[in-house]
Amino acid sequence: MDPHTFPTKGNLMLAKNGLALAGQGFDLMDKKRKILQKERMKRSEEERKHREELRKELADACETLQKAILFCGSGQMEAVAGKIPLEQGISLKRYSIMGVELFEAAWEREAHYPDVLLEQPTLYADEVYRKFLLLKEKLIRLSEEETAKCCLTVQIAKAGKRANALQYIVMPRCQMQIKQIGEYLEEKEREELSRQKIIRRHKNEPEV
Repeated sequence: MDPHTFPTKGNLMLAKNGLALAGQGFDLMDKKRKILQKERMKRSEEERKHREELRKELADACETLQKAILFCGSGQMEAVAGKIPLEQGISLKRYSIMGVELFEAAWEREAHYPDVLLEQPTLYADEVYRKFLLLKEKLIRLSEEETAKCCLTVQIAKAGKRANALQYIVMPRCQMQIKQIGEYLEEKEREELSRQKIIRRHKNEPEV
């Protein structure tokens, strides 16, 4: 038998303290869940906005690419594309919201301008490069919002489970323990009072 369940005054105090801590824990988890839900709604709106912008930028970039191919020829455009170096300059910066770790992409758009576009200046090739550079930036921002929304969704579920466990399992168990121990101690106190009355009555009875 768990000694913490023995009907003693010490265990009654422990149960009351446990109930108070569980209540505080529930308030914190519920507050965290609401803050994260609010943040997720904001991220969802940002994601929707970025997605709409991305569709427009993609259509614009593809149209510019088609014009460049018609003007320069597919061979020249492929040659230019093949000489553009692979981007390696994206880095991630960590930050936290209510203990939830999120990421922000750091990227210098204008850090590297391909030498091939300087060596073979072509208006359309240059425009295609700039359009797809902007498209890439939109993709990075969209990925930030999608990743943040997924992380927040997971943490909201965890906070919800913990809040529910405290509200529907831990707190009722503490309340039941307080009730049972309290009733037992009250009964013992009544028995002790009755015993004391009987003892006093016997002491006050005259000897025969």
